[in-house]
Amino acid sequence: MIDISGITISQAASALSINTGANPMSLLATGAVKRPGQTMFVAIDIGTGWVYFADGVWTKIPLKNTGSSPNIGSCFDFVNSRFTAPVTGTYWFAGSTYIYKDNGSVGHYWHPIFYLNGSVNSPLSGAPMYRLRGHGILGTSCEFDGQIDAMFELNAGDYVEYWHYATGAGGNRWYNHYSRFAGGLIG
Repeated sequence: MIDISGITISQAASALSINTGANPMSLLATGAVKRPGQTMFVAIDIGTGWVYFADGVWTKIPLKNTGSSPNIGSCFDFVNSRFTAPVTGTYWFAGSTYIYKDNGSVGHYWHPIFYLNGSVNSPLSGAPMYRLRGHGILGTSCEFDGQIDAMFELNAGDYVEYWHYATGAGGNRWYNHYSRFAGGLIG
């Protein structure tokens, strides 16, 4: 064991461990790194009901409760349904929403998207990062899942939110209990 100003480095048969106190880290013999204090969250809504939203406007998915889901690093703000990066780095995010369209007799589609720092536009392209779901599905009503995931290079203080947009006549609704927004620091 080596102690460098309170940081201990030790070796076991299968890992090299670095302990700084609050956030220990291990480098495994396989090359994987275990970081138990790594920033991550899973936001769900523990309600059980449909939430209606309008056609033709961007709507934020307000996932405010975690139940027993993790919020390591406390970087997800449940009041604003927003993740804020604590450090500069690469982050991964995923969102999933169960959508129901009351009137599927007209063509319609749904866009799940991540807003970065309050903007629908990607910092890379300057345009929205559209994901098209349910396009052209016709019937008396339609149900579909919207899944989105993306990696972002974020600066400390940048924030990410999960939004959606729908077109077509008739009611749009999402089921809060079956919707998720998750993410975390990957490097």
